[in-house]
Amino acid sequence: MSFFLFSKCEYPDTFYGLSIRNNSDIPISFYLNTIYKTKNFQYPDTLINNSDITRNIGLSTATVNSSKSWREIVSDLPKDTLSIFIFDKDIIKKEDWEKVRKDYLILKRYDLSIEDLELLNYKIPYPPTAEMFKMKQYPSFD
Repeated sequence: MSFFLFSKCEYPDTFYGLSIRNNSDIPISFYLNTIYKTKNFQYPDTLINNSDITRNIGLSTATVNSSKSWREIVSDLPKDTLSIFIFDKDIIKKEDWEKVRKDYLILKRYDLSIEDLELLNYKIPYPPTAEMFKMKQYPSFD
């Protein structure tokens, strides 16, 4: 008697990308407070969470892909706002993470709605561009 077992791994047919573009002259790191399911650290809570969830960009672009649409992700958040934290990569490497958290050593924090993400075509620049003037960010737009 023979048994044949067929198994198929299901991969999503579609991925939804969100890109962080570094247009500065310094290498950066970032994290999105929702991708990592940090339940206690979602907007309006803007505390910095753990360092192990930062992703390096360097001097280029990084894309975060999701099998869920960003509209779904953002609508599932407590305040319909996606926070993106941008860090100087060198500071992340040389400073103790507790100091980064305590002194809030960020370059920028964007607090973006789905309308903001769509306006930017899911391509988030650092530093912010003129089209981001009215979008929530800290420190505020220069």
